[in-house]
Amino acid sequence: MTFRAPTPAHQVPTIDRSARRRGPTREVSPVPKPDHTQQGLTVVNRFTVQHDDDRLEQELIRTSDFLRRQPDFEFIVRVRLVRQQNVFVQLGYWRTHAAFVNAIRQRPFVAQVERLSPLVLETQADQAVSVARVIAPRTCSVPGEAFGVLTEYILDGDRAGFEATAHEQALSYLDFPGFGGSDLLRSTLRPHRYLGISWWYDGDDFASATRDGYPVRPGHALAVRVEQTRRIAYEAAIPPR
Repeated sequence: MTFRAPTPAHQVPTIDRSARRRGPTREVSPVPKPDHTQQGLTVVNRFTVQHDDDRLEQELIRTSDFLRRQPDFEFIVRVRLVRQQNVFVQLGYWRTHAAFVNAIRQRPFVAQVERLSPLVLETQADQAVSVARVIAPRTCSVPGEAFGVLTEYILDGDRAGFEATAHEQALSYLDFPGFGGSDLLRSTLRPHRYLGISWWYDGDDFASATRDGYPVRPGHALAVRVEQTRRIAYEAAIPPR
């Protein structure tokens, strides 16, 4: 599965048809319309490495194990870009900003960051809130390895209109059994920037859902980067003993 990158907003990324459906088409159950209110805090980290990416993965796992034991931590998702295998993106979901700040001030976390630093050529970090999350019902997921599509937006128009249009677009994907859910994150540091992520289990469903163009340009937002990823980890919080 490959994309042409960067992809103009009016074109559909090209994918390899080997990402086929691995199970029968299922009925999609109705789901409640997701709430548009802000949902906690999402910390986005992007790492570019030159060598020894296996060691980086191990250090990221160690970092994740620490974070997963912190109060008000929800889950972490880690992906690797398909076209740039040396780039990893990690999204950590927290219920509160205060919980995140308390965690990163602790000595074990600081020590872990010091171990990561020599392995990373470049890093980018952001904090964001979820403004349009769509959770696909279990009946809509099909067996197979999920791939994610990351889309970065720069907004030069109406924020509410953009978020509502992007939300409606994501809801339309529920008609496709290979759709695994999506989230639209608005940066709290640069509120005119957004990161969208959608999960797919089937390349044909993705192509059908986006045949009119991906991503659809909602309002006055420019999709500045579209990237396909491979999910390498989903790790939920570890309950206290």
